[in-house]
Amino acid sequence: MNATNPMRDTMPTGYTEAIKDGITFRQFALRCARGCFANILMHDENLDSEIHEYKVSNYHLDKIKRLEDKLYELEKLTPSEQEKISMKDYKEKFNELEELRRDKVLLEHAYRKMLAAVNKWKPPTDEHYVLKKFMIEQIKESIEHDCFDPFEVFGEPKFLYGEDWYYKKRKEILDSISNHKNEYSKEVEDVKRMNEWNKKLFESLPEE
Repeated sequence: MNATNPMRDTMPTGYTEAIKDGITFRQFALRCARGCFANILMHDENLDSEIHEYKVSNYHLDKIKRLEDKLYELEKLTPSEQEKISMKDYKEKFNELEELRRDKVLLEHAYRKMLAAVNKWKPPTDEHYVLKKFMIEQIKESIEHDCFDPFEVFGEPKFLYGEDWYYKKRKEILDSISNHKNEYSKEVEDVKRMNEWNKKLFESLPEE
C-alpha cells in the first residue's frame, strides 16, 4: 500500500485558492476580510464580490410604525369593545390549545403504534439488535419530547375583563416598541462600526 502524500492531499481554502492565479495582496486581503465580523452580512456572496458600504435596514422602523398604529387603534376602543375583543382573544387561545392537544394525542398514538411494531420485530442477526434498540430509543425520546398536554405546559388561558385586557395589551405593545427601538439602535451602531472597519482597511491597503 502506498503511503499517502500529505503534500498532494492538501487543498487550498476558499480564501487562498486564487493565490495560484496571481491575485494581488490587496485582492487577497479583501477576500479574507469577508470572513471577519465586519462583513458577516456578505457570508453567502461570492468571495470575489466587492465589499460595499452597509446600510441600516428599515425592518425595525417598519415594525415600530405598525405597532404605533396598533397602539393608536387600541386606545380608541370603548370599554364594551375592549370586553368583546377580550372574549374573542380568550376563545381563540383556548381553541388553539384544544386543537394542539388533539394533535398531540394523535401523534402519541402514531408513535406508540410504531413502537409496538418495532418491539414485535425480530432482527435477523444479533448485530441488527443495535438497529432495533436505536429505533426504540428514537421513538421513546420523541414521545417524551413531543407528546405533552399543552394546557399543562402553557397553562389554561385566563379571561381578562375589558380594562385588564386593555392594559395588558397596551403594555405588550409598548414593550415591543421599546425592544425594536433598542434593536434599531444596535443595528445603527453595528453598521457604523462595520463601515468604519472597512474604510480603515481600504485606506491601509496599497492601491493597484
